Amino acid sequence: VYENQELEERENEDDNDEEFIELTSLLEGDDYSTEIILPPHHRCACHTLHLIAIKDAEKAMINARYKQIFRSTLAKCHKLWAKQNQSTQAADKIRHINNHITHVPDSINTCMDFCALPRFTDAEREFIKEYCQVMCPLSTALDILQGEKGMYMGYLLPVLYSLKDKLDAQIMKSLIYCKPLQVLLEGIEY
Repeated sequence: VYENQELEERENEDDNDEEFIELTSLLEGDDYSTEIILPPHHRCACHTLHLIAIKDAEKAMINARYKQIFRSTLAKCHKLWAKQNQSTQAADKIRHINNHITHVPDSINTCMDFCALPRFTDAEREFIKEYCQVMCPLSTALDILQGEKGMYMGYLLPVLYSLKDKLDAQIMKSLIYCKPLQVLLEGIEY
């Protein structure tokens, strides 16, 4: 029994041979500073894509035609959204019309008439269509990369290549108003 106690004490002594160093001495001392090496900085892919969608898309505003139609269309959209938030009748009508918008092309202007707002011109309606076609692949890529379940690092490159191919296809199409959004493609390639 005495030998077992002595053996346990030796084992405990061996376990206590750890040397503790104060963290402040590590940070202040010059001799340890060369041993600390941080990994290289990598930007978050989602954050970078978000910046492309926001900041690079703003670069398209250099084109005067794009800037004018973008602002006029967005102003009408803001008026419609404000009207929707002010009146429950308008909100119900907008919701009803949105359910049938794919079947009746002029339904958005019907909605604008009901809300006593200026109608979208044909150019503005075409702009909305083109803008959605160009931005949809980007927003889909962001949704995939921001997924909490089933998202792994192995998804990053295929999603980016797919996004690039889809944007290439959209920009190579005969876009009338959203051609300046090719800056999105340039941002992805950078």
